[in-house]
Amino acid sequence: MKRARFSEEQIIGILKAAEAVGNIRQACRENNITEQTFYRWRRKFGGNRALGVADDAIGLARIRHMPVIDEDGPVIGLISKRVLFQGALARALGYGEFAQKKRLGIMRVK
Repeated sequence: MKRARFSEEQIIGILKAAEAVGNIRQACRENNITEQTFYRWRRKFGGNRALGVADDAIGLARIRHMPVIDEDGPVIGLISKRVLFQGALARALGYGEFAQKKRLGIMRVK
């Protein structure tokens, strides 16, 4: 198995440096990686939000800490509970397996 060239700490450091500079192509050249590798790492490690880097000049880091006023909280809670219950019920009754077998053509349906 091929050994990784960069540790996770090094990858996160490269991502932070590239986002701080703002020029991804230059950062990739300096670290001798391809742009595809950079974008794959960014997707794997969560992008800007996981790194704590602001996305634009306004500074989303400050906006993230602002309180959120949610008037639809109870309604969303009820809907999510119902969806979870329906999913659990379908799994318990085996509906998920039946549908999957039917799609794959494993089971013959009359």
